[in-house]
Amino acid sequence: VVVENVTPKTQKRRRGLRRTSMTPKTKTPSNRATTPTTRSPLPSSPVLSAIVGFLQKMATSKALDKSSLRARTVDTLHKCIEKLPSIESTHFLNFLTRLTQSKMSVHRLVAVELVGKVLSDDWLWFEHGSSTVDTPLKKSSSSSNSSSNVALALMQSLQGRLVDKSPSVRAATATAFAELCKLDEPRGLV
Repeated sequence: VVVENVTPKTQKRRRGLRRTSMTPKTKTPSNRATTPTTRSPLPSSPVLSAIVGFLQKMATSKALDKSSLRARTVDTLHKCIEKLPSIESTHFLNFLTRLTQSKMSVHRLVAVELVGKVLSDDWLWFEHGSSTVDTPLKKSSSSSNSSSNVALALMQSLQGRLVDKSPSVRAATATAFAELCKLDEPRGLV
């Protein structure tokens, strides 16, 4: 007869129960697997969520130090974002505003280049003119409204990179703003 020493943790694992983590602020269990990734009332397709996750993985790849690979990746991401449905593209644009605040300068550089291309597209202004996204600057604002226009959030995140500590990010931001100023038709943020 073999006697097995089974701990309560092992028993839970065998039963298939998964422990939920406790958040320190609210002391309520949080289950990230069931929390939707978008704040839209419409559910997102699992396939499209996986595609958005793959696009996020591409944007944060470790191999983006080389400019040729980074340029191809930014072009690919730019083409893919345009084809996504509104819910998923809003989610990715929210990710993009957060990526401009990354600790890694390569991630900020990719985000700045991509934001510059996205802001110059007509589909952003037509599709996301009234949709909302969390702004990365909401911590410094005292207003209770933490959401604003997607284009305005992207423009604010681009503006914040003008004073970046990395010269390459500052240069890419200046280039993105210069490209936006060269557009034939003016676009309003109102």
